[in-house]
Amino acid sequence: MIISNEGTIDQKIAVDATPCKPRFTGREIEIMILLCKENSTKQIAGQLHISPHTVESYKKSLKTKTGSFTQVGIVVYAVKNNLFLLASFISFSDFPV
Repeated sequence: MIISNEGTIDQKIAVDATPCKPRFTGREIEIMILLCKENSTKQIAGQLHISPHTVESYKKSLKTKTGSFTQVGIVVYAVKNNLFLLASFISFSDFPV
């Protein structure tokens, strides 16, 4: 086994294999923030001028990307990663849909 000054190759790979944060689309961020503000699927659909079915599709994608099983998990992820706090400083127009 080759040893470097940072340890074995296996150890170096383990250190470099840190998980990446998921990338969210602008629309996913909008929906996540509206979920944090306790909006229902129907309310989100009305505000964004999309169908409730489309909102559900986005929520499914958000659950997958955040590793959540429920809508509450999406909100917890947003709060833990300061995405909800960030929303007060940005405009949705900063994100392409």
